[in-house]
Amino acid sequence: MIAVNKFFLPLLFVGAIASAAPIHKTVGVKTVIIGNHDSDALKIIADKYVFAAVYQDEKGTFGDVNIPFSLASPKEAIAEEYAITLSESKHQCNPIAVSHDASRYVENVEPLFVDFFLDGELMQKGDEGENTPFQTVDDDGTRWSRHLIRLSYPAISQKSYKQDCSGIVAIEVSLVI
Repeated sequence: MIAVNKFFLPLLFVGAIASAAPIHKTVGVKTVIIGNHDSDALKIIADKYVFAAVYQDEKGTFGDVNIPFSLASPKEAIAEEYAITLSESKHQCNPIAVSHDASRYVENVEPLFVDFFLDGELMQKGDEGENTPFQTVDDDGTRWSRHLIRLSYPAISQKSYKQDCSGIVAIEVSLVI
């Protein structure tokens, strides 16, 4: 039996995390948790829920966004291991029309190739991590693991017009029973 939870990270430059099926949460840069529907088998817990990505003029890009989170599974779930999959990572910058001729901006949508790291390991969309044992066990039998997502942005050249950069990242956490 496999229990599946999804952890989404929509980015408004910067991103948000949410878990779904059967959990729905949002955590992120310039976003907040929008639901608190943990499953009985797995909880995804973040120390804070608002992050900021700051554009660094000297580097010509946004600074890395670090998103720490923990996984918790009660002893009743009987899960000793779990796997994390990067199920979505899509980002882009859209021009913001500031003139009456907005049609000329539509064609300038630029994809961003953001690097996604889970605990220091680069992952691509569709990559599934190894089955991982929980790191610690509480006195009550709850199993815990801590993780860190890091988003690293490419160079983003400044334009003669304003840009709105956004994206989405989703991970799926599956308990292995």
